[in-house]
Amino acid sequence: MRELKKTAGTKLLRLFKVKYGLTWPDVAKSLGISRSRVQDMYSGKYNVPHYYVFMLRIYTGIPEVYETYKNYKHKDL
Repeated sequence: MRELKKTAGTKLLRLFKVKYGLTWPDVAKSLGISRSRVQDMYSGKYNVPHYYVFMLRIYTGIPEVYETYKNYKHKDL
């Protein structure tokens, strides 16, 4: 069995799943993506995109999301 990459995204996916008592198909439906994509992100095959990390921080109540947003560089329109 391959060892999981312990990234912020994979930890947040797991925390979201456990906190709300969801199955992996439930997590996929909540994020609006396929179950196989969620499993690939959790296994480390794909990185969890920053916008999902941002959403998962909000859903799991991780306060760093606000610091991340404040430090985000917006382009002048």
